[in-house]
Amino acid sequence: MGVKSRKKSKRLPTQQPLKKQLTQADASDNGKMKSPPKTKKSSIQEFIEAIMVAFIAAIILRIFLVQAFRIPTGSMKDTLMVGDFLLVNKFIYGVRTPDRIPLVDIKLPFFRLPAFKDPERGNIIVFKYPLDESLDYIKRCIAEPGQTIEVRNGEVFVDNKPEGTLTKIRNRVYDRDPHRHFDYYQVKTEWGDEYVTRQLSDLTVPMDNYGPVRVPRKGDVIQFPLKNEDEWAAYENLVRHEKHDFTRRRGSNEVFIDGQAVTSYTVEDNYYFMMGDNRDNSSDSRDWGFLPYENIVGEALIIYFSWDSFPDLFNIFKKIRWNRIGCIIR
Repeated sequence: MGVKSRKKSKRLPTQQPLKKQLTQADASDNGKMKSPPKTKKSSIQEFIEAIMVAFIAAIILRIFLVQAFRIPTGSMKDTLMVGDFLLVNKFIYGVRTPDRIPLVDIKLPFFRLPAFKDPERGNIIVFKYPLDESLDYIKRCIAEPGQTIEVRNGEVFVDNKPEGTLTKIRNRVYDRDPHRHFDYYQVKTEWGDEYVTRQLSDLTVPMDNYGPVRVPRKGDVIQFPLKNEDEWAAYENLVRHEKHDFTRRRGSNEVFIDGQAVTSYTVEDNYYFMMGDNRDNSSDSRDWGFLPYENIVGEALIIYFSWDSFPDLFNIFKKIRWNRIGCIIR
């Protein structure tokens, strides 16, 4: 009996959906899905990102490291001249965070980071002016907390010792601004600092005699009444800076703080005594009182540019004080 053979028909593999085939093909590299190709950034986008990064870096640098300042007045002549542009080291005394919003002048709470060192005699310091903290001032530190300052006939004494060895180096030098003559003195301190001060040659001013006044430190107890009018003025400004009301009855020298009669006051901060190197033309601690530590911004470092306003504008090379650019401030 014959048997009929059956031929097995070959079955073609079923065709997979196109989407699945493409997915498997894309997964051939270690079983991972390939990401779609990235679109290239436009030149404008890259430029904007670069500007933003630079802006943020500049803000951080300004807040925590160094800040640029311009000298507007002659109170530090000739150490610093009107039109000098300088960099200030902000972290050396402990960075002070911003305390107000620019333009709208709204005050903000602030704090200070730990300092690398405390201000010392002879340092040139930028600080918030105690009577108007929206203004920045620059002066030289003459006395530290706990020291006593006195000025006798224009000569400065700290703890009854001269500020330093005083040598007259220039006599009757004419200054076109403010059209007067000045004598120049070199000061050499016992710790090795050297700097130059100047005084009017032909005029005596009230601040040529001042004090003695003790510069207070935190925790000092001030006993009333005080010894002289300069102490009264300095300590009155101090108490008011520490947010207390101060009243003095001159006839009896009675003192009222926040409406209460007192015979003493405990100081809440460390203070410093600041003076300009232009001794007879400087609004400094002899005028507005002690500098609170909390108002200190930083130490002056270097002059990076200097501009003289007197030469004609078209004479650009004379307006730039080339010899002052790059000078270390001492």
